[in-house]
This record gives sequence, structure tokens and C-alpha cells, in this order.
Amino acid sequence: MLLFCTGMANLQSMYAQKQPLFWNSEILKIASPNSERNWIYIKPALTIEPSSFFTTYKQAMNLGNNDEMRLIKTEKDNIGFTHYRYHQFYKGFRVISAEFTLHAKAGKLLTANGNMTLGLTQSPGIQKSRETALQQALQYFPAERYAWQSQQLEADYRAQQHSPAATLKPIGELVWVSTVAEGDLTDPGFYQLAYVFDIYTASMQGKRIFVSAESGVIIKAFPLSYDCTATNVTTNFYGVQGFSTRLIPGSNPASFNLWNDCQTAFVRTRNWNSDLTMAQDFVSGINNNWSAAASAATSHWGTERSY
Repeated sequence: MLLFCTGMANLQSMYAQKQPLFWNSEILKIASPNSERNWIYIKPALTIEPSSFFTTYKQAMNLGNNDEMRLIKTEKDNIGFTHYRYHQFYKGFRVISAEFTLHAKAGKLLTANGNMTLGLTQSPGIQKSRETALQQALQYFPAERYAWQSQQLEADYRAQQHSPAATLKPIGELVWVSTVAEGDLTDPGFYQLAYVFDIYTASMQGKRIFVSAESGVIIKAFPLSYDCTATNVTTNFYGVQGFSTRLIPGSNPASFNLWNDCQTAFVRTRNWNSDLTMAQDFVSGINNNWSAAASAATSHWGTERSY
């Protein structure tokens, strides 16, 4: 037993040297040695209540005094697990792309995975009003008519939401968002406070637009309307299966990559190629044919099916 305990301690020490920002003295008490920053395995001997995890083990998770994890959704699956999805807030405002999910069975926390943005020190400087920011967003995404200006679309939306007060007019939530377009979204130095607006035209083309609450400039924007193309591939194990890809804008001849925004969970399959610093998109040739990258397409299809 002494040899086993010593071996485990040495193993954890080795992992701590690889990930010093994750392996603090408190996380060592609860996490198994094979844990990582984005995927934590709780030591089997421990019984931890999911509802109190982020308050009891705030220091272990490297959360600061101004950080808070708020429960936003609870789901039960058909094999007895309950999944608790939390979102990170900093100084009272939601942090975009910072979510952590706790996985428990019979009330006992087993694993946790996700992303958090640690080390935020910014102050929420709000110089622009919500209405001013909205006007900036509308100038960025002009339309002859917006969805909330259509009585029919508004009526349909109220019926869908079962609320007479529901509206398609964007409200503008204040959030922390990274100014980085791609790559490491967890670097705290690139975060700004912004208003986020989901704007739809009367033809239901949409964009999610982030407007700086300090300067009023557009930080970034994403399409909300679907931009995907159906295709199929002979998978490695399950025969011919259909999945969705994205036509690469401006490509000539037409090329596609493994993006799927046709569902709630955006699925993107990339090739790390043993390089942990920069991933490349899988790109097909003409006709959206994926026979040359069947393994990647199989993974993409399998992920779509999981959601």
C-alpha cells in the first residue's frame, strides 16, 4: 500500500509539473492523476455533491473572488446520469464560451468537463448605453425590415415561447467576450465587456453581434442563420451515413469543410495532426466528396448524432 500511495503521489507530481496552472494544492485533494484542466475525474473514494462543488472547491478550480459559476441547465439521461451545466460569471456578467458541466450518478459527482476563463481582472467600464449599442449593431447589419417589425413574426414568436411579452427585438445582454477571432479563447487579457444582440431580418437572416460597452465598436459577429450543405460518406463502421458540411465562402472551385451549424450544438471537426498549438480544417475537393477523409467524416457524423 505504501508503494502504491507513493506511486500515485509521484504521478500527480508529474502531472502538476506539466499543468502548473491547474494542479494547485486543493485540486490535488479531489482530482485523479489523469485529470486535466478541461476534464476532471473525481477520486472514486470521495462523495461530492454537485450542487455545492463550485462553492466548496472554488479555490481548487482557481476561481477568483469575483468569479461565480451559475447553474443554467440540468439534464438526466437514460443510463442514470444527471448533468449539471454551469456558466461562468465575472463581476455579475456572463463570460462567453465559459461553461463547465458536472456529471453525477446517484447524487455523487464523478467527472466534470468544460472551459473557464481564469484570471480576469478587468473592470466593467460601461460608457455606451444599450440603445446606442443597438444602433451600432443595426448599422453593421442593415435591413429594409427587421423581424420584430413584422406583426406576423412577432405573433408566431409569442406563440412559440408561450409568452405574450416575448419579442424578437434584441434586448442586449452585457457579457464578457474575447476579442480573439479563433484560437485560445481562455486568455483573460483579451476580454472586453460588450452588449450582445441577436438580430433577425424579416426574411429571418440573423447575426449575433457583440458591441463594446466602452467604445461602441463592433468586436465580432456570427451568423445565426443556417449555412450548411448535406452530403454522405461511407463511414468506417456504420455504412453510408449522411451529415452536414459548410461551403467555404469564396472558394473556386467549390470546397467544403467539416462545419455543421444546422443544429443547436455547432459541430466543427478539425485536424490537429499531432500539433497541439494549431489545428487545420479538413477540406474536401469539389462535389463535397469525403472518401479521402472517411475517418474525419465518420467522427463528424458521430458527433452530430450525439447531439
